[in-house]
Amino acid sequence: IENTGSNDHTGIYQIMICGKNGDPSGPLKSERDSVLSEFKRGQRLTYGGVTTIIQSIQANASLRDGAYARIPVSITYRAFVSN
Repeated sequence: IENTGSNDHTGIYQIMICGKNGDPSGPLKSERDSVLSEFKRGQRLTYGGVTTIIQSIQANASLRDGAYARIPVSITYRAFVSN
């Protein structure tokens, strides 16, 4: 998280969607799509006096490693903390 001012913060929220390597990729992609549908560019979320704005969301190519397949998802946000 980067502090760009006394009440203004930017950051990246990362989610790693994991599945078993060798399984059909359909369920993994379905889970990725489910995560992507929860976050939209410009969406405003407010909780406990903090307003967070989703700036962008990106799912990257899947990573295969040993027994697991992973899809990284990055969500860039900006948060405004009220006094």
